[in-house]
Amino acid sequence: MASLVYVHLGRSLPAHLADSIAQARAFNAEASIFLVAGKDALAARHAPRDFGVTTVPLEDLGVSDQWRQFNRTSRLDRRFREGFFTFTTERFFVLERVMRALDLRNVFHIENDVMIYFNIDEMAARFAALYPSIAATFDNDERCIPGLLYADGVDSLQPLLEHINAEVASPRFREINDMTLLGGYRQRRGSEFIGTLPIVPPDYAAPLRSSSGHVAKRAAEYSNNLEALRGLFDAAALGQYLGGIDPRNAPGVSTVGFINESCIFDPSLCRIAFERDAQGRRYPTLSAGGPSWPVYNLHVHSKDLAPFAS
Repeated sequence: MASLVYVHLGRSLPAHLADSIAQARAFNAEASIFLVAGKDALAARHAPRDFGVTTVPLEDLGVSDQWRQFNRTSRLDRRFREGFFTFTTERFFVLERVMRALDLRNVFHIENDVMIYFNIDEMAARFAALYPSIAATFDNDERCIPGLLYADGVDSLQPLLEHINAEVASPRFREINDMTLLGGYRQRRGSEFIGTLPIVPPDYAAPLRSSSGHVAKRAAEYSNNLEALRGLFDAAALGQYLGGIDPRNAPGVSTVGFINESCIFDPSLCRIAFERDAQGRRYPTLSAGGPSWPVYNLHVHSKDLAPFAS
């Protein structure tokens, strides 16, 4: 059985988390959904329990040696937005702990501003033959957008945690984050350690090149396993284009139609629509000129998730 795991580090749960969980339940009525957060954060809001979510207090997990090393040696920014750039990386150590504590396999980990449009058990069955370790969404060769990440088993996380600890403690440290850390992990260890999910169809007519100059060395990696998975995943580019970016990053300005300068394809050159499945549930689709493909998740960077509910 597959599981869906949210990890939240911080003093309070965001209000939009309830929309993400409700959406997950629309396609996964019986699935195991876990929310890991601090006891105070869990006590402050009761909404996640209304959706049959199993809450896991962070304090009950214990701290692994790797996690302790990260907290001791990491040079990641701990000041911006109350530790945001530390928390987004630290969550992988938490994910390892909860998978080990609860003996979880075939885990889909999503961020709290992500909407999913798939059944996790059905998707895990497809992933099993394709991704023996980790799979995630990359928007260029150097950057992973881990709004959605799949882990086959807890042991598949160990090399990643070792990589993170080596990088964040290195004397060569520069301003990095979870996205560049995972991008560097793929460049160093290869696709057998972290595979790419398809984000754009192969019939996309323009070159796979971002407006800031990122060029895909191997274009096929960005439509990797599209036929087998029967759909696409969003590395934040579609969610940003449809819903705009976090308003804290552009106060008072409408950013709907935003084109992420780092993504190797331009969503405005594609046709994006919403269709309904046999159960009447809305889901997004994308066509680059040829067939229309289901989009299995939207990373709604604006945090206004409700318009994208099924």
